[in-house]
Formats: sequence, structure tokens, C-alpha cells
Amino acid sequence: MTEWLCRRYLAKQNIQHEASGKNEVYECCRDELPFLETLAFNGMKKNIIILDPQLVEKAMKETRCSLKDHPHLFNIGVLKSLDSRSTGNQILTSKDYYFVHLSFQEYFAARYCFNALNAPTAASQTVIEFINTHKYDQHLALVFTFVSGLVSESDRKPCFNAFWETIQAKPLDLVGIRHMQLLITCIEETSDKSTISRYTELVQWIGKYIKHNIFKKDKIIRQHLVPSLQRAQSITCDQIIINVLINLLQHGDAKNTLEVLLFIRDLQISNPPSILLNSVVIALDNGFKEVRGNACQALGRMGEKTTTNEVINKLVSVALEDATLNVRINACKALGVMGEKVATNQFINKLVSALRDEDWDVRASACEVVGMMGEKVATTEVINKLVSALGDEDSSVREKAYEALGRMGDKAAMTEVINKLVNTLEDEDWNVRQKACEGLRMMGEKAATTEIINKLVSVLEDENKDVRASACEVLGMMGEKVTTSEVINKLVITLEDEDWNVRENANEALGRMGEKAATSEVINKLLSTLEDEDKDVRASACEVLGMMGGKVATSEMISKLVSALEDEDWIVRANACKALGVMGKKAANIATNEVFRKLLIEVNCNASWSWDAATALNNMLSTPAVISHLDPMIVSDVCLCKYATAILENVSADELISICFSSKNIDWLRVVIFCALCNGAAVTATEEKVVIHSRNKTVDLCFPSLKLHHEMIKAFSDQAEQLHLSLEMSSEASNKPNIASSCCNIC
Repeated sequence: MTEWLCRRYLAKQNIQHEASGKNEVYECCRDELPFLETLAFNGMKKNIIILDPQLVEKAMKETRCSLKDHPHLFNIGVLKSLDSRSTGNQILTSKDYYFVHLSFQEYFAARYCFNALNAPTAASQTVIEFINTHKYDQHLALVFTFVSGLVSESDRKPCFNAFWETIQAKPLDLVGIRHMQLLITCIEETSDKSTISRYTELVQWIGKYIKHNIFKKDKIIRQHLVPSLQRAQSITCDQIIINVLINLLQHGDAKNTLEVLLFIRDLQISNPPSILLNSVVIALDNGFKEVRGNACQALGRMGEKTTTNEVINKLVSVALEDATLNVRINACKALGVMGEKVATNQFINKLVSALRDEDWDVRASACEVVGMMGEKVATTEVINKLVSALGDEDSSVREKAYEALGRMGDKAAMTEVINKLVNTLEDEDWNVRQKACEGLRMMGEKAATTEIINKLVSVLEDENKDVRASACEVLGMMGEKVTTSEVINKLVITLEDEDWNVRENANEALGRMGEKAATSEVINKLLSTLEDEDKDVRASACEVLGMMGGKVATSEMISKLVSALEDEDWIVRANACKALGVMGKKAANIATNEVFRKLLIEVNCNASWSWDAATALNNMLSTPAVISHLDPMIVSDVCLCKYATAILENVSADELISICFSSKNIDWLRVVIFCALCNGAAVTATEEKVVIHSRNKTVDLCFPSLKLHHEMIKAFSDQAEQLHLSLEMSSEASNKPNIASSCCNIC
């Protein structure tokens, strides 16, 4: 890239370069390149992309590169001015500049570091100190990745050693995650892994970490480690890691095998070794349906190497013949992901043949496969066969045919199909009527004609609750196209339907229709019914407010919903949780210890609405001001709950440490180390201060006392050892009591 830019720059000045080698071209740009590198580095150092005139002048002065000697300096191709006017050299140096893409700035900053590492001792030491201090700053992650690649390609061994010794030198990340991520990305950029002195030890460390954390209940580790490994396929496919995965697959029980397959799925290994691929294929015959389903998912996420006849035929067999619906669905999804290699004439012909099989179960499965693969197999012949299947004698086949046509989207959104679906809304079998509704829903706006809307409004009075629920769902998906007074009034009446699912879908339909359905009159009516003597009326009111709350949330509405958390009926409490979950940051206004306790009770009851209660808590923890007024022991209880990661995902470690320091309350430490782990932040410490390297910023805080210094270091160190994130873990670590033990046990 750099050579190409230089040649282009020389060509603009009519300087001959075609016969010159790379080093000769660089020599021709011996002043311009250092200028770009210095400017990029100083910008990255300040974490800015708009480079002001002072930075430009500083870079020109440091590199002794002037416009007098290089009048075309700013036309090198990677710098742009915020002001496009150019009327002289004086104005050129008075403008704000930026690199055409952040990656260019990161790359040239990396070249600065690389060249400095090869410079005399003083310059080299300055960059070494910079890397050591800022190696965990996330805005510099790609800079250090580029540096790793540059030193790898260099034949200068001292430069290579200096870089690798620096990123592994103290101070090390007390949490451990960022250190592992840094090493993974730098290892991946190194072309010859054998040149890394501790390569085998480092990969064994990663493998050990996977082995000890893959079965943890909390998925924090997977959340941060998997993205790094996805981008580091050479490490993922290293024999050490492959052996760990295969050993876990072959020697675990069904529950553990499930987790390993999910981990392999998430890694998205683009070129899996044959031994690993075969192990996953073998899992398709496992006696546990969940294992077979996860094996399908893992194969679907792997690269083109999995699209062999053996794998495809095996997945087709599972898709058409497996006794479990979810397994068949996952097999279909895997086939769908594999693309055109699967959608061959031979495969499509096999599906068409199965659509007319004498066995109704085979015909139904074939419809299901076609539906899951959607447009990839949406040929005219297949669509025609599905239309014919709408009149099949077996209701299950008709049902699957409707689903398949719905999933084909635009290719199947034709008048003939829609008319067939509308006529089938009067089928004697309620399953077929319901699937006809679902087919119309999947057709989207093309099915939103006046005739069909009127038909669906009449279906709201169908004798079968599931058909009524599906009709509500279709109207909801059509959104504002059906927002008429007649439809809204009919849906409001449906809110009193005897079936909760019908009411729920009617609520969702009204919510999707936008502000037209969220009038003050309707909202006031709903608030009053929160105190109705009938539990179903109260529950329904919570549902509707949940659908409209994000648009019209008021303090009165939120307070009434919080009160509903103590309702004797679990459905009312569930719906109140759901409503509070969609209120957004407006819910932060009522974030008291008492409200937190109420919502935590609902989170910990392990019910279907627990996630909604967790979402409400997440919304309330939107600002440091809210958190600082809470009891640290209550927030600590959040760390122990099922959805702790989701609740605390937006709470930054530096804000919590600041609260901990200002209050001098060590009860905050459990929350601090847990949030640092959740956020993937790095934390380093000296005798005087702690440095928090979070997602978008780096914060320095001075320790308020020696006691808090010791307590914090110990808490972080103990957690790192328990999670096998420490490269210097002592054998006695597992027996040490520590303040972080409760937090570690849930990871």
C-alpha cells in the first residue's frame, strides 16, 4: 500500500519511478513518509482524527519537511482538508486535515513506532515506554496490530524482540481479557509464529483458558474471547486449540458437548481441519436432539470446506428425516448458509420429488426445507409445486406449504398465491387458517390490500384463538398501512379477548401502528385499568402500556408500573416488567434501592419475564449519578444474578472505580471487577494510581488510600487466577480466600 501511494505521488510530479525498486521509491519520499508517520502518530496519541494546524506544524518541524522543499506534500493521496480551498502555501498549513480513512492513520502511526524501534536508543526507548503505557488503549489496538505485522516482516531481530518484550512486560492487565486479546491479534499478524519465543506457551495458555471457562454459566469470557479468535484463524486452527476442542467433544457428557459445539459455531472457523470437521459431522448422529441441532449450527457457520458432498448429503438427510423439528430447522439453516453450492439442480430436483412423495410426512418435511432455504431454491417449478400443495389432502402439508411460500418473500408474492391464501382463511381446519395468516404476514406489504385487510378484521372474530392471534399479528406487521379507525377500534375490542395470546398480539399490533394508536384518552384509560379488580384487565393494560411506553412514557406511568411489580398475579407482574423494559432511560428517574430490589426479585425468579426485568434495570443504570445513589450491596447482588452481564453492560469500570474511590467503600470492589470483566476493559496499576483502558477512553485515577490500593490489586489478581487469565498463576491460587470469590463463581 505504501509503495503504491509513493509511486502515485511521484507520478503526479512527473518523476520517473517505473524502473525503481521499492527501497528506491521510499528513498525518493524520505521526507514525506516520516511527515505522514509523525502526524498520524501524534494524532493517535491524542486520540483525535481531525489534525489541527498546530499538529501539522509540529510534524513538519520534527521531520524537517517543509512546503518550500515539497510543494506537493498535501497531495500525497491519504490526507484530506476540511476546507477544500487552496490559494497558497500559507493557507495549506493553516487548515485542519484528516486521513481519508482511520485505518490509514493507524497504519502510518504504526510505521512511526516501527521506525522508532529501529532508531537510536533514546528514540527507541520513548516508543517502548509509549507502547508499554498504552498497550491496552482500545483506540490504539489496530496500531499495535500493524506494528506486530511490520516487525514480523522486518529482518531486524532486536526490533522484533523489543516489541514482544514490551507488550508482555509489566504493568500487566489486572483483569486479563485485554492482555489475551492483545496477544491474540499480535500473534495473528506475525507471519512466522516460530519467531515468537513463547508462542507455544501462549497458545497453551489460551487453550487452558478455553478448557476451564467454556462451561461457565456466565458467557462473559466467550463474549470477549470469541471475536478475537474469529479474526485469528491461524490460532483457532492451531493443533493445540484443535486438540482442546476435540478432547472436549469426545470426552464430555451431552450437556458439555452442547456447549463445545456452540463455541465451535461461534468461532466461525473458515478452514476447519478435517479431524475437527469429522468430529462435528459425527455429532449429527448423536442420540440427543439438542446435540444434533447444535452440530447443524456449527456446520452452518464453517467455511466453504464444509460444502462437500458428504456434509451436504448428511445435512439433507437430517433436514428431511430427523424426528425433531428444531433439528430439521437447524439443518435447513445450515444448508441455506452454504449458498449456491447446495442449491444445485440435483438438490432442487430431490426437493421437488419429495414434494410429491406418497408419504405425507415426507411432503411436509420437503415443504419445511424449501421454506427454510427460502429464495435460494425459489424456482418457478418449486413455487408451482408449493401452490399445488396448498390443496393437499393433509393439513400438515398445507400448513408447511403456506409457511414456505411466506418465507420466499418477493419471489412468491404473486396474485395467485395471495388469492389462494385469502381463500384459505375460510378453510375448515384451524391450523390451515392460521398458517394462511402467517403466509400473508410473511408476504409483507404486498398483501396489504383493502380486501385482505377487511378479511383479516373479520378473522379477528374467528372461533379459534390461535387464528385470531395470527390475524392480529398480520395486521401488526402491515403497520401504518392498516391504521384506520375501524381497524384500531376492532383491535381495542380484541384487547378484551378471553385468550392472553390474542390480547398480546392485539397489543403488539396497536404498538406497531405508531402514535396514531397512542392517544392521551387511550393511555389515561389504560392507567386507570391498572387498578381494575380483574387481573386479566390489569395484565392487558400493562401489555398495551409496554407497547406504547417508549413513545409516551411519563413519571406517572412508570410509577404505576413499578407498583404493579407487587401485584398478586404473576401475569400482571410479568407484563409490568415487560413494560418497564421498554421505557428506556426515562425509567432512570425512579431508580431507587427499593425499585431495584423489586426488579431483582423478578430477575431471580427465573420466569419468562426475567429478561424484561433485567432490561428495565439496564435502562435505569444509565448514568453514574444513578449508580452512586444506590447501595453497593444491592448492585453487588446484580453481579450474582442470571442476567448480570446484560444489566451492567453499559456501566463503565472507570465510573465505578471513581465512585469506589470517592466513597472509600470497598463494598464496591465486587461490582468494579465484575464490570471490568463485562466491558472487556484493561486495568493496570502503579503505587500511586490505577489506569482504566475502557472501550473509548483511558482514565487515570489516584488511589485515595494504601488500604484500597492493596484491596483492589488483590481482588483483581485473585479473579485473574481463578479464571486462568494469569500467566503467572501459582498452584495454591485456587485455595486462596478473596473478596472476588462470589463474582468469580458466576463467570
